[in-house]
Amino acid sequence: MIKNAVIFDLDGTLIDTPRAIIETFTQTFLTMGQTAQKAEDIRATIGLPLEKAFSHLLNVPLDNELVIQSIKQYQLLFREIILPKAKTLVFPGVETGLNILSDQGLALAIATSKFYTSADLLLKAAGLRDYFSVVVGADQVSRPKPDPESGYLTLKKLGNTPVDNSIMVGDTTHDLQMANSAGMRSIAVTYGIHNLSLLKTSNPTWIADSFADVVNAITEAFQLKQIEAVIL
Repeated sequence: MIKNAVIFDLDGTLIDTPRAIIETFTQTFLTMGQTAQKAEDIRATIGLPLEKAFSHLLNVPLDNELVIQSIKQYQLLFREIILPKAKTLVFPGVETGLNILSDQGLALAIATSKFYTSADLLLKAAGLRDYFSVVVGADQVSRPKPDPESGYLTLKKLGNTPVDNSIMVGDTTHDLQMANSAGMRSIAVTYGIHNLSLLKTSNPTWIADSFADVVNAITEAFQLKQIEAVIL
C-alpha cells in the first residue's frame, strides 16, 4: 500500500540554522581572504545550493575555482561551527511533531539544498535522522530547487509515492516552487528565511506559523486521527 508522504526542507524549517550559516559564510570569506559580505546578502542566498550562493556573493561563474575552493572551506567550517550546536537549534515542537507524524504511519523525507553528506551529518547531530527514511541533497540531482527534480527523486526513493499523496513543507519560495512544479501540495512556514508576503507569491496550500500548525495541516490534509498533544 502506498503511504502518504511528507517532504521537509531542512534549514529554516526543522533547524534554526540561518545565523550559524551566516557565521560560517563570513568565516569562509575571511579564511579565503575575500571581502566580507553583508549578513543580509548572505541570508538572501540561504535555500540555494552552495555553488549558486557563492557564485552570487562572489560575482563569479558557477564553475570558477574560487567557488569550488570556497565550498570546500565552508564544509570544513560547517563541521566546526554548526554541528556542535545542532541540538540547540532544532525549532520548538519539531521533535514532538515528527513523533506524532511518524506514529500516524506517514513516510517522512528530506529534500534540501544542502549536499547530502552535510544534511545527513546535521540531522544526526540534531538527533532527528531516524525520523527520515529518505534524504535527498542538492548534489544528488542535476537541477536543485526550485526545479521539481529533487521532489521527483524523493518520491521515487519513497517507493514511487504519487504526488497527490505528498506534501512539501518549507520556509522559502524555492521549496514552494519545487512543490508547485511537481504537482504537490505545500505548507509554507513563516518562522524561517522568507517572510509571509514573499511566501504568498508562491501560492502555498497552507501557511503555518509554528510546527504545531504544520502537524495540524498535515493531519487535516490526510484526514488522520486527531492527536491531542502539547507541542512545546
